Amino acid sequence: MQFNNTDRFQRCDLPWQEIEGRILILSPERQKAHDLNRSAGHIWKILSETKSLEDIVIQMNDIYGVGTKQLTTDVCRCLDSMGREGLVARG
Repeated sequence: MQFNNTDRFQRCDLPWQEIEGRILILSPERQKAHDLNRSAGHIWKILSETKSLEDIVIQMNDIYGVGTKQLTTDVCRCLDSMGREGLVARG
């Protein structure tokens, strides 16, 4: 899926908990639990408020410092996957 820097995202209203640095999200409607890795967990936390793709990448760069080009690719993949699983939505 293609995203623009100005596309805005928000996390869906799902129960979640942080356990030993990992995020566990319950999706009752899909009867599924999602165990996010640390990077995806950081994105989840960033999305406590609606954010643009650009804002997410900037905040992730503050955490990882790997450069915006690689981060943009990785964040887009993560958002696409999380969107397909019903965890985040464009907003």
